[in-house]
Formats: sequence, structure tokens, C-alpha cells
Amino acid sequence: VSTQSTGDDQTELSEIRVALNKCSSHESTSVDDEVPVTSRRAVWKLVDRDEDTPRLLARAVLAEFVGTLLLIGVGIGLANPRVIGKLEPGSRILYSPNMGIGASLAVGALVYVGLPVSGGHINPAVSLGLFLDKRISVLRLFLYWAAQFIGGIAGGGLIFVLCNYKDRPSHSIGLVSYDLEEYTYVQVFFNEVFGTM
Repeated sequence: VSTQSTGDDQTELSEIRVALNKCSSHESTSVDDEVPVTSRRAVWKLVDRDEDTPRLLARAVLAEFVGTLLLIGVGIGLANPRVIGKLEPGSRILYSPNMGIGASLAVGALVYVGLPVSGGHINPAVSLGLFLDKRISVLRLFLYWAAQFIGGIAGGGLIFVLCNYKDRPSHSIGLVSYDLEEYTYVQVFFNEVFGTM
């Protein structure tokens, strides 16, 4: 058996060494490198010149406004206390799971539709999380927040008009009733803030 290597063996060995060097220096591409979901920046940016063009921002802000409006309209609209109060006691048991399934499907559909346009945040807490993870710029964060807050207020106003909440008792806060003899305004406020996160 000869221990001498031929020219073909030398070429094959050099190709293997090049491949190993590429692997060890992380130059190879993986599945994650081929399909970027959302790039993470090394630092926070005030404005991302590639993503924050006026046309793209306008579309994204409108998508966040409409998404949040529909989220509030469907989510709170499904939990209409007047409808729940008029149900028979036996059917209330079935209403809660159906309400949860309906709200979940609505949120899923809103995120799916908004995903290619704005990322489908439809919630200020989601936008904050993506900003802290350096996936959106400061400008986009504040524009999304403005659109989401205005969309939420518009959704609440829509429910107020459609569901005739003007006859609600005076101790109602927004669209949800709290017994203010049992809870303080501070407790109610933090319940709503942390409940939406």
C-alpha cells in the first residue's frame, strides 16, 4: 500500500480544509440566515432610513390604527355586559368559551393581516417589546403608540355608540363596571394597565 497521496487527494484535502475554516469562522449560511424575520440592530435608532419612508410609515400607522380599533371593538364588544346580563343562566356558561374563541380568532386574524404591513403589533406593549429588542426605531415606536391609542379610543367610542352605554350606572369606568365601594380608582387603573400587558 502506497502512503503517497496523489494530486486529486491533495485537492480534496484542501477543499475540506476550506470548508472547515468557513464553518469555524461562521461564514456558512444556515436556515436562519437565509430567511430573516426581523433584523435586530446593535443599537437603537431614531429613524431607520430603509424602513421609515413616509409611504411605508403611513401604511403601517394606518394598519396599527385599524387593527387596534377592531381589536377593541371585537374584544370589548364580545364582552358586552348588557348581552351577558340578558342571557339565561345556563347559556352564560357557553358564552364565555365562545367569547374567548371569538376574541382569539379575531386577534389572530388582525395580526395575520397586519403582519406584512406593520408587523401586526396592535398593542402598545408589543411595540415596546420590539423596540426594546431593537427591532423598530424610536420614530416608529411613537407613531405606532399614537395610532394604537387613538385606535383604542375610537374603538371604545364605536362600542359606546353601537351598544348604547349612556344608561350605564355612574360608577362605571369606561366600558367595564367596577364596584367603587370595593375598589379604588388606582386599583382599577392598574388592573386595566397590567391586564392589557
